Amino acid sequence: MQNRNIIYGGSLPYRHMCRFQSGFFFRQRAMEEYDWYWRVEPGTNYYCDIDYDVFDFMQVNNYKYGFTMSLHEYKDTIPTLWEETKVHLFILTS
Repeated sequence: MQNRNIIYGGSLPYRHMCRFQSGFFFRQRAMEEYDWYWRVEPGTNYYCDIDYDVFDFMQVNNYKYGFTMSLHEYKDTIPTLWEETKVHLFILTS
């Protein structure tokens, strides 16, 4: 990735942070008492109401993980994310 000038492509700390946030975070002792968590980046804005219980929806549908890509995602930083997600999870497409 670094040779292709992909943002953060040469940053090992950034890659570790991404891995931690997408998998190892929920295994921390402080999180043991929780069944669910919702990670929201600083400065995030919602432009519509969320009129349902997200955690209830995930439980009812047996979802384990969800993600949203921002409008300005760097596609080259996540080339395999979508295909891997489809292989391992049920996906809500609507």
